[in-house]
Amino acid sequence: MFFIIGLWGSRKRKFKASYYFFLFTVFGSFFLLFSFLVIFCELGTLNYFIFIEHQIFYKKQLLLWLFLFFGFAIKVPVFPFHLWLLEAHVESPTVGSIILASLLLKLGTFGFIRFILPTFNFANKFYIPFIYLLSCLGILYGKFIFFWFCFVLFFFSLVNCFF
Repeated sequence: MFFIIGLWGSRKRKFKASYYFFLFTVFGSFFLLFSFLVIFCELGTLNYFIFIEHQIFYKKQLLLWLFLFFGFAIKVPVFPFHLWLLEAHVESPTVGSIILASLLLKLGTFGFIRFILPTFNFANKFYIPFIYLLSCLGILYGKFIFFWFCFVLFFFSLVNCFF
């Protein structure tokens, strides 16, 4: 995707978009790599069925939940980690945008559903207020952007009518 956006992107900002995509993806992948290394050191395997049956100590569960959440939140992307998405979709060619929307964004959601929800019961209950806060901030951010866009359109339409 880095090369698809960087080489075949549509405008001059394609290099910025490809570097945004690369840096955010690598940063999120480091969180995921660290959490899977911790799981491997504790269990001795990355077998999913052994991982589900194993009970993780609650402090380690909280830490692993955070690292997995930040890794998958960058890949989904959730509200504060969404800065790369707009640039990547706008600057990539049609094929890159299709691959990004159809495959890469779905993998983060799959990670949430497959790894975080069934395995970290204590951490899920502990971090529910954090999830609610991020969700409400995302909704308020979207409303603010919408109303700001409507205000700007209304203001410029008034300016164009009178001048």
